[in-house]
Amino acid sequence: MKPSKMDQEELKRETRRVRAASRRRKEAKPHAGDDIKYAAGGMLDVYFASRYLQLRDDVPDEGEAARRAQLSSAWKQRAS
Repeated sequence: MKPSKMDQEELKRETRRVRAASRRRKEAKPHAGDDIKYAAGGMLDVYFASRYLQLRDDVPDEGEAARRAQLSSAWKQRAS
């Protein structure tokens, strides 16, 4: 079920609000050089854009969330 137009506007505002709060928290911490994750157009912006589209179009991620958790665990084990 696709959200109503009002729901979509609320979703846009909330996505922007949460992303801005995340950016402010990151800016409060010192960092060096370019930051591929937090810089404008970085990985976090891509994540927020993809999550917005997923929520807007009501695309479930039940199986995908489990797969991402498994991949994350595998990468952590590989790094240690």
